[in-house]
Formats: sequence, structure tokens, C-alpha cells
Amino acid sequence: MTSLLASFTIHDFIYGWDIPEWAYRLIAGISGTLSLLGSSYIVLSCLLLIFGIVKQSSQTTNVPLVLSLSIADFFSSFSYMTICFNLHNRFWIVCQLQAFWMQLFELASILSTGAVSLYLLASIIFRVRGKALSVINGVGIFTAWVVPVVLALLLLPLRGYGPSGPWCWVEVYGLKFLFFYNFLFLVVVVNVLIYLAVFLYLTLLGRKVSRKNRHTFRFARSLLAYLLVFFMVWTMPVVYRLLSLFMDVSTPLLVIPVTALNPCGGLFNGIIYGYFARVHQTWYRWFCRRRRAIVSVANPLARVSTEPESPSGTDMTVAYPVHVGEGPDESSV
Repeated sequence: MTSLLASFTIHDFIYGWDIPEWAYRLIAGISGTLSLLGSSYIVLSCLLLIFGIVKQSSQTTNVPLVLSLSIADFFSSFSYMTICFNLHNRFWIVCQLQAFWMQLFELASILSTGAVSLYLLASIIFRVRGKALSVINGVGIFTAWVVPVVLALLLLPLRGYGPSGPWCWVEVYGLKFLFFYNFLFLVVVVNVLIYLAVFLYLTLLGRKVSRKNRHTFRFARSLLAYLLVFFMVWTMPVVYRLLSLFMDVSTPLLVIPVTALNPCGGLFNGIIYGYFARVHQTWYRWFCRRRRAIVSVANPLARVSTEPESPSGTDMTVAYPVHVGEGPDESSV
């Protein structure tokens, strides 16, 4: 027994695990499915708000920015879900499509968080309002999608796509940094700096905020939460890639967290959106109105009230769907 313990080294603990590739594909597929559910929840809720099918009591987030982020997470989830079927190892065209899909929508998701940071910097720190803020909002979303599309298309003639671990992505090591990781590192640094600036700004002025401006701070905190999700999802991939420059990183202690967390952005964003937007209340109220309309048509003499009451006993307020680039509050912080 003593000899066995003596022969077991730290190197054996780090690199001695033998986990089959199908296990990584299964983990990625489960995480991708959960991300698909979360991002679908946000996309559906935002579309219902934009088209006025359901209405929200107050504006709690920047709907265009969150919708852009969620659409990217929604489509990138399909890449991880298809990994389970191992079709990319059987068919060359499936491998190419999966790699192109993953490159495009993963980078769009990352740059969308950069657009969120840019919006927070302009609206909270520099107090930009009106049309100027709408322009900043639009430019951020436009850049978050145009750049990934151009880079994903450029990789096709360069023949950069191919098998990359348990799935297909950018195969050439140098192109991974040039077309993906350099942008990821840049967005991480920008997001960290802006997050700290906005967080400290809100913390220092939090006690001095009037009731009139509390909604502005709640609005900012909801967007900061999406940046926290970004840090949680992409910290391990960043650490993994930086360590790969100096050491062998083919250990399950690093690969498993990266495989499990990387596809989960849509899931965590869905939880954040549901918490701040109180979407469950909005949907329940919409369902009650539809039910009352059906009952009224079926029995005009019926007078059954299905409207929920707020905890205070007063009616819940209903406001407007959010327009693109609209600021959290026109009053000063």
C-alpha cells in the first residue's frame, strides 16, 4: 500500500485520467441543450414584447442587446447539441458546417457582451441620452454580427476548419488566435474594466440615488449580470488557452470544466433575464387575459374574474414594449 502511494504523483493525478471522447461529447450536448432552452426563453419573451403581444410593467433591460446576445447563444447551442451524434467524425460536410456555425455564433455572442459593456459605459458613466445613445446601441449590435460573419467566411478559403478535440472548429492553431482568441482576450479586458467602473460608480452613488432614478440603477444592474455570466462562462476557456502556451493542458481537470461551462451561456442568461424582467408575471397576466376573453366569448353572461392581484391589493401596471437603443431613464443619475 505504501509503495502504491509513493508511486502516485501529482502528475498522475493531473494527467492519469482516461476519459473517453464520447463522455466529452455527452457533456457538451447536455450543456448545449440547456443553453438552447434558456436562450429560447429569452428570444421568445423579447419577440413577444417587441411585437406588443405581451406588455411589461416597466423597462428592465435593453431588449435589443439582450436579444442579440440570446440569438447568438441560441444558434451556437445547436453546434454543441450535434456533437452527441458524432456525425462530424463521419461526414466531412457536417464537420465543416459545425465548425463554421460554432465560429460564427460563439464570436457573435462574445462581441454582443462587448456591445453591452459599450452601452453601459455610454449610458451610465458618460450619461449619453437620446439619439446618440441609440446610435451607440445600433453600432454595437451591428459590429457584434458583421465582424463574426466576415471572419467566419474568411476561414473558408483558408481551409481553417476541421477536427479540433471532441468537435469540429478552427483546426489550425495559429488561426485560432488570429480569428477567435485575440478577440476573446480583448473583449475580456474591456468587459472587466467597464464592469469595475460601472459597479464602483453605482456603489458609490447608490445611497444618493433618489426614488426617481432607482429604475436606472436596476436597469444597469440587470446588464451587469449578463457580464457576470460572460465571466463565468469564458474564464476557464481563457485560462485553458493561456496555459496551453506554456504547458500540456490535455487533462480532464481542465477539459471537463471548459466543455461543461462553455455552452451554458444561454442557460445562465435565461435565468438572469427571468429574474430581472419578471417575465413569469408578464406571461401569467397575459394568460389570464386570454382565458378571460375565451370565457367571455363562450358565455357572455359570465362574470368570472381571472386577473391576478398584486401582493399590495392594487392592480399591476402595464406599460410599453421597448424600442431599439432606448436609454434606461432620461433623468440624470
